[in-house]
Amino acid sequence: MVRAGHPLASGPVTLLRLASVGHVAVSRRGRTRGALDDVLAEHGLVRTVVAAVPTFTAAAHLIADSDLTGLIPAGYAHQVAALTGAHLYEVPAELPALPISQAWHGRHDLDPAHHWLRDQIRAVVRSAETTVIRRPPTGPDALPLQGTS
Repeated sequence: MVRAGHPLASGPVTLLRLASVGHVAVSRRGRTRGALDDVLAEHGLVRTVVAAVPTFTAAAHLIADSDLTGLIPAGYAHQVAALTGAHLYEVPAELPALPISQAWHGRHDLDPAHHWLRDQIRAVVRSAETTVIRRPPTGPDALPLQGTS
């Protein structure tokens, strides 16, 4: 995702162009390296991470009002774009799926209401895992790419 009018919003997004702009990384532990860095390294490229934030919401706020870019989950990215006019693009590489996990304090292990809530969340996430996101067609007859990042 990038703000409206960002240089990546015009023309095809390539790994070289992606590596040439500043990035926001999302990490609760402040890590600035991830799967995208591995893909870029395979092509002799390195990105510059300008900020590491703990949530995708924080990243979206930084991206929507700066010259930075970042990887935001598709569903949330579409919501942000609808509200802010941000531009979404498809990352020109295969990236692994994001792991999703739950965590809670041990004192809630046997709490029936908390157990029910965890089960509901687990069911929603599992049903979303079966949704297949297909990349749009590419080539000279393809429509302009409006995917997600």
